[in-house]
Amino acid sequence: MIKLEAVSFQHPNSRELAPFHLDVPELFIATGEKVAIVGPSGSGKTTLLNLISGLFTPSTGSVRVLDTEVSALPDSERRRFRLRHLGMVFQDFELLDYLDAQDNILLPSRINSGLALNESLRQRARSLAEGAGISALLKRHPKDLSQGEKQRVALCRALLPQPKVILADEATGNLDPTNKERIMSLLVERANAEEATLLAVTHDHNLLHWFDRVIDFEAFIQGGSH
Repeated sequence: MIKLEAVSFQHPNSRELAPFHLDVPELFIATGEKVAIVGPSGSGKTTLLNLISGLFTPSTGSVRVLDTEVSALPDSERRRFRLRHLGMVFQDFELLDYLDAQDNILLPSRINSGLALNESLRQRARSLAEGAGISALLKRHPKDLSQGEKQRVALCRALLPQPKVILADEATGNLDPTNKERIMSLLVERANAEEATLLAVTHDHNLLHWFDRVIDFEAFIQGGSH
């Protein structure tokens, strides 16, 4: 499902004396596997997700997702691939202020040509919102939502297209313990239903029981392949 080989990456805007550099000798994540990435801030966990999604391209090596070498695609094809096959939850939510919560969840239908905005899709959005505990908030705009509520809207948006790969960057970071468990249950339930692969960055070790495998990223990049 996901395979990185001999990947090397340096942030192009790094100007420090010791610019950020990431090397991933080899990483393989199987279809349907649920994997947590843990490790200290600055170790490259978010960069790894950006490489897998095609938001970043490696200096050397290859990144394959769903049998497609994402790292070899031109920008427009990487974007199209990302929209069609990946569900991404960002740390900063990236909600549109002028849309209410429901339309933010439905946003993929505006930018993904393979996703028709019909009653079935609207029902899926409502079902996801109910599962995330935000069904009463769908007419509110981001400015009227708490950080945790925004996080749950962003999660529903990521799950709407029924992606085969879910990339979650601290998806529960702004939530209380009860809602953390609720969101992890929703993520795992959706991943199982779609036979999707889930790769999640988290600092919360209380959530690791939800995953098939846990990778300590700092030890991983220092010690070799997984």
